[in-house]
Formats: sequence, C-alpha cells, structure tokens
Amino acid sequence: MNRQITSVGDRFVVFDDFFDDDELRFAREWATSISVEMRDSVIDATDGKAWRSSTVGFATDADDAPVHLRTVFQAFAMPEVPWAAEESSMVTGAVWRYPRGSALGWHNDAGGGRIGEFVCFLHPEWGGDWGGELVVLDKAADQSDRTGPDGTLSIPEFVSRSRSTMTLIAPVPNRVVFLRAGTAHTIKRVEDQWQAEPRLTFTGFVTNKAQSNQGRARRLLQALVSEG
Repeated sequence: MNRQITSVGDRFVVFDDFFDDDELRFAREWATSISVEMRDSVIDATDGKAWRSSTVGFATDADDAPVHLRTVFQAFAMPEVPWAAEESSMVTGAVWRYPRGSALGWHNDAGGGRIGEFVCFLHPEWGGDWGGELVVLDKAADQSDRTGPDGTLSIPEFVSRSRSTMTLIAPVPNRVVFLRAGTAHTIKRVEDQWQAEPRLTFTGFVTNKAQSNQGRARRLLQALVSEG
C-alpha cells in the first residue's frame, strides 16, 4: 500500500493513494451499485441538484462492513486523524454523485453527536479545470461567530468574517479526507469540463456513543422546554 499523507491541518488530514488496487476497485463497484436519486441541495437552491443514496450505517467493529470501509475504520486509530474514535463507534453515510453544474454551499455538518467525517473520492478521473474541489476553513467557530437568526451560527457569515486561509483540496481519485466535526467546508461547482463519470464520493460521519447519548439528551431537554 502506497498510502501517504499529503496535507495536514488542525481540523483535517488528506491521504492520497488510500486504498490498494483491489480495495479501490471494490469501493467503486460498491458505490456505483447503490441506488441513488436526484435531490435538491439542503444548503442552497443555487447549488443545484445531486444524486444521493439512502443512508447506510455500520458499527466500526461490525463484521459485515464492506472491505473498503473496514480500511477507512482502521485509519481512525491513526494519530493524524483529528478525532478519537471508539472501537464501537457508529458510521453513517451516503454515496453522492455530483453532475456538471452542481455544488454544495458552506456548511459544517455539526450536531447529531458527530465527532468527525470522511470523504472518499471514488471517481476514476479528475482534471485540473474540472472543478468539484473540497474547500476547508481550518478554524473552529466560537460564540462570537453566532451571528445568524436567534443567535445561531451562520456558516456563510462565519466564513465571510474569517481572515484565516482556506485550503482547497482537489478531488483526486483514491484520495480520502478526514475532517473534525463542525469544520466549515464547501464543494466548488463541478464545471462543464468534467469529462468522466460524475464526481463520486462516499461521505461518512463518525459518532461515538458518549457524544450520541449527549446529543439525544440535549434534544430531549429542548423538546421538554419547548413543550413547557
């Protein structure tokens, strides 16, 4: 295996040549065999539509997880990955296919007890002018950034106010990116020059039991307060 770390930040790490040849072939076959449907963006209508599969989920110690996911799970234990996963952490995710003209606005995938996420780039080709890059703002938001309605965190506003340098990560085939949960990121628009199959990824979220239980407790408390 020729896996190598090509970029590291406080809240992300990028691995190239992540899967060996057999694993990569299996991952692509697995991703392309899953049924997908065209869906509106959950961020902004101007993003355009993308194909998305139903959510799949596995425990990281499950025996029935696909081979390529077990390889990803094993990487959770690497010190460079910016979170601490438990042996029995849960992974939920979906296959995404972004066609020409589609994008995804700034967001941070926070909540739900998530501690981290990963993006596996599985399309067979990418060209330098094809677009579809992942852009990461390697900075945590704090209370002073809560400028949205009702004191919520507006990610686009947080990004526009930040003076931190952003990192553009090209969607190179067989590249895997690990992000700490709550990290602001966006997907640049897939350009008309994209000549191969649509931008294909499996994006997964990692949840530890403790964080999941805390998240459920917060939601229950919020529901009780709203009802009272």
